[in-house]
Amino acid sequence: MTHEGEDEQNRVPDLRRCERMPWPKPVIENCDRWRLKVWPQRRGNNNRLCIWLERDLEPDYFVILDVREKYVLPWTAFVAEYDHQKGKKEKEYVEYLKTQKPPSKT
Repeated sequence: MTHEGEDEQNRVPDLRRCERMPWPKPVIENCDRWRLKVWPQRRGNNNRLCIWLERDLEPDYFVILDVREKYVLPWTAFVAEYDHQKGKKEKEYVEYLKTQKPPSKT
């Protein structure tokens, strides 16, 4: 959650991520109250949950959780510094919404 890079052995510290280390907990705990966008990400055997904190004057913030059988791990968290990062997550969220059934009227 504090480093960046694809190669686990050669990841480098990201000071901007380090500055935001206190953020994931309140984002996770306040998903419902803050009406954040939350959706599952399933790729292969990975079962992850993405939480999107949209911000007005700052880049958006994402928290990714890895859902295991008996517990949940914080996987990563990052600021979408580039448009393509936000666009990719937005596309995932829209695709997820397409799979959801509208609430039934009772």
